[in-house]
Amino acid sequence: MIAEVEVEEVIGARARHAVPLPTRPVPQPILPTAERVPTRYTPPMRIPRPLAVFCLVLATSAMSFAQPAPPPMLGQPDGVNVGWSDWLGAHGSTAVVIWASWLPEEQRDIKGLADIRRAAADKGLDFVVIAIQEPISASRDALGSSGLPWLHDRHGAMLKHLLIYRVPALAIVRKDGTVLARLQLDPQVLAKWSGSK
Repeated sequence: MIAEVEVEEVIGARARHAVPLPTRPVPQPILPTAERVPTRYTPPMRIPRPLAVFCLVLATSAMSFAQPAPPPMLGQPDGVNVGWSDWLGAHGSTAVVIWASWLPEEQRDIKGLADIRRAAADKGLDFVVIAIQEPISASRDALGSSGLPWLHDRHGAMLKHLLIYRVPALAIVRKDGTVLARLQLDPQVLAKWSGSK
C-alpha cells in the first residue's frame, strides 16, 4: 500500500512524493460455496477464417517445397554398386520397403516383408527391400537367407530421395522414379491401394 505524503522542500515549494508503507497480508473472508463468485471463463482464441485458410495454404505450400535428393548409388548383395535409376529402369514399377536390421523386433519382421512382396506381385509390382544406415554385413546377416531382393544404402540417401521421414516405410515408385504413393507398411494396405503403375 502506498500513502501519498506532502513534503515541504528547503526552498519552500511543496511537492507530492509517494512513500511506501509497510504492509501485511489481510485475511480474506471465506465465503460459503453458494456465495463464491465464479472465476471468469475465457474461451480459447478463435482464429478468423481467412487467417486459418492462409495458414493452411502456407503449410501446404511449405511441404511442396521439399525437393527429393538425386537418385543415389546403392550396394547390391554382392557388394557391387548400382544407380537407383538404373535399377528401376531394369525392374520397372516397384514396391520399395525402407528397412533396417536395427529396428525393434516387431518392426523388422522378415515374414511381414514376404507378405508385402506377395501383395506387390498381385498388383504387378516388382519388390525390393532397401536396408539403410547400417553396415552391409548387418544387412547380409538379416536379409541374406530370406530370399527377398534387397539393396544396401549405407547413409540413408533413399530417405532423402523418396522423401520418407520414418522407418520402416513402403513407397510405390514408377519406372521413371516418380513416387506414386507412400503407404503404411502393411500388405492389406498395399492390396487396397488403387493407384496405377
